Amino acid sequence: MERKINWDSGCHDEIELVYDKANENENIAATLMELETMALQEAEESYGMLKLGDTSITREMFLQMREQDKERVMYYLSGAGLQEFVPSMTEGKITVTFTPHIQRVLGCTMFSVLNRLEKLDGAFNVMFPKATLELRVPLGAKKGMMKWEMLIMQLYPWLSITETSTNTVSSILNVQPQANPKAPTADAPKVPEENTVKNGFFAKLFGKK
Repeated sequence: MERKINWDSGCHDEIELVYDKANENENIAATLMELETMALQEAEESYGMLKLGDTSITREMFLQMREQDKERVMYYLSGAGLQEFVPSMTEGKITVTFTPHIQRVLGCTMFSVLNRLEKLDGAFNVMFPKATLELRVPLGAKKGMMKWEMLIMQLYPWLSITETSTNTVSSILNVQPQANPKAPTADAPKVPEENTVKNGFFAKLFGKK
């Protein structure tokens, strides 16, 4: 498949195994390419969700970043959409709870979900050959979910998926994810050098995670 995101940053440490599966299945590959496009677009349009000092990251700033730093933006944006990912080792059930902001960062968040599911593949499904993935979705935020549910079931046929609604209401407001603390003020967003992955631009911007 022709990838738009290489994930060279290592943000999603098991995601290459997902791409390995995609390389063996044209349908999975096509859907994964759609997810890449979606996540990149969300990152471009994420003004107000992540900040450098007191300055929100703009589309122009995002487009000027190195590929690895763009990946980190998408990685941290997933934290605005994913509230919980909880596997139960007694019930054979994985519960995923989305935040009210999921529709703004659905593509980014799905990459995080896939990476977490990949970590369980080959272990969780040995204990539970037929497991359940419960997606807890805010009211009004189910748009577009079915396509990604189908992708998950293609990648992990040992999972059956159920959807439940949470009492929260989907929001389109700008948010500052709680997991991303306010960064020290900087004069301008600068792309980090190759040797500043952990202690450079994004370490200051988002803090360690």
